[in-house]
Amino acid sequence: MQAVTLDIIWATIIGTVMIFVLTSSIILFVYLSRKKLLALHKQQLEELKKSEQKFRNLFEHSIVGMVRSSYDGEKIFDANESFLAMYGVENLEEAKQFFIYVHQKYFERVFKKLISNGTIENIELEVLRKDGTPFWISFSARIYPNEGFIESVILDITATKNMEEDLRTAQKMEGVATLASGIAHDFNNFLGIIRGYASLSMLHIDDAEKLQKNLLAIENTVERGSVLVKQLLTFAQKASKKVEPINVNRIMNDVVKMIRETFPRTITGAAEFSDDDPHILGDVTQMYQALLNLCINAKDAMVNNGVITMRSQQCRYQELQQRFPNAYEHNYVCISVSDTGSGISEETKKKIFDPFFTTKEKGKGTGLGLAVVYGIVNNFGGFVDVQSEIGKGTTFYLYFPYYELIQKPQEIITLPKVRPVHKNGKETIFFVEDEELMRDVVIKYLTESGYNVLTASDGIEGVQYYSEHFKEIALVVSDMGLPRMEGGRMFEKMKQINPDIKFIFASGYLEPKLKSDLIEKGAKDFIDKPYQLENINEKIRAVLDD
Repeated sequence: MQAVTLDIIWATIIGTVMIFVLTSSIILFVYLSRKKLLALHKQQLEELKKSEQKFRNLFEHSIVGMVRSSYDGEKIFDANESFLAMYGVENLEEAKQFFIYVHQKYFERVFKKLISNGTIENIELEVLRKDGTPFWISFSARIYPNEGFIESVILDITATKNMEEDLRTAQKMEGVATLASGIAHDFNNFLGIIRGYASLSMLHIDDAEKLQKNLLAIENTVERGSVLVKQLLTFAQKASKKVEPINVNRIMNDVVKMIRETFPRTITGAAEFSDDDPHILGDVTQMYQALLNLCINAKDAMVNNGVITMRSQQCRYQELQQRFPNAYEHNYVCISVSDTGSGISEETKKKIFDPFFTTKEKGKGTGLGLAVVYGIVNNFGGFVDVQSEIGKGTTFYLYFPYYELIQKPQEIITLPKVRPVHKNGKETIFFVEDEELMRDVVIKYLTESGYNVLTASDGIEGVQYYSEHFKEIALVVSDMGLPRMEGGRMFEKMKQINPDIKFIFASGYLEPKLKSDLIEKGAKDFIDKPYQLENINEKIRAVLDD
């Protein structure tokens, strides 16, 4: 009995010691493990801190603008120094307010695409600095859903865009040179028609019916020449960079008219228009250039004769995505330009949009035409495709995002050309024009309309005469291109004499920017040249009665 009790005591002691040792070992293990874990965690925190600092340095000192914003783009969480400098703002708080203002018109288009796809790359946008200066950026962004922000990378590409514009302008002059011989031929015809009907008018001076028909033929011929000049000036002007809704069918119709007037008569121009009258968003001048470049290319591919056909139609993005994966918009407008020429080989098709690549003989082309077309369509957010077979002609397809007009443009009502003179004038008009015969025609018409007309033949004479007689002059009508002092400068001088001056400019063409500047300075209206006499009377009456 005593032995059994002793065994139990020893067993209890040994068990207790083992439990103590085991517990101590566990405690020691946990302690050491925790210490090791704490050390490891500390090391990881330090490495994370270093990594974050490294990223922060990269973010802050990057040469490109970087910004983190909310999903709708309306809140900025962070932005680097390059971004601030790019937009001309001093700090993050100022950037938060300004970023919304300059990008607001792009939010729906850009951020909608970003939310849908998770990322966008190299979207080109024209935005404003704080001082109002426009500049171009390349915009790329990615969504980080776990962190709840969008990270955007912004690169200033203004210099590159300016170089592209210079390239387009140089290539545009190549197109103007191509049209020049056709224009010279047509204007010789116009002058021959005018001279012929003028001679017939002298023979039929006593026959009122024949005389009127002759004069109408002269007026119609002048109108044809005027339309051709306006189309050429619209094409040749320096791009206004004005983004606006473009009526596709109307642009196509203008280009077809131009090639019918200027291309050899062995080349036939035709157009097939979409019934829904589609619109796209872009720059009208660049659109003219792209289509005319394709037509000139088609003309050169047809040696003796042929047909150039332009077509417009709508298509869905599903039809494009297999060929163009970045076709995100629901509807597109397709413009095709087809020719019956020699066609393009598969090997050549791979290079045709490369700058300076040409299959023409040396001195016959710069190889910029199709490269410029590609750049213009890409700037419009569109795509270019080509189908061709040797001996079976070529078709270029231009795809543009469809633009939904909020309101259809009102129908233009054409007034009859021949209207009797209304003797409703009594005021004194000062008419400044350097072309003597043109000046005499307008003076006679305005006098017939009841006005008292004073005249000058150049800008300096105009300012001198106005300073002496401005109290009796109700309105000044002046050509823009005057000798000795151009019309705009003369207007400024006259305005110093009389701040309340009423002034109408006349010109064959005014760039949109110059026109808006003259309006801001106080110009009341503009008259197109060549003059339509009844139009002069209407403009004068409207300004005087205002």
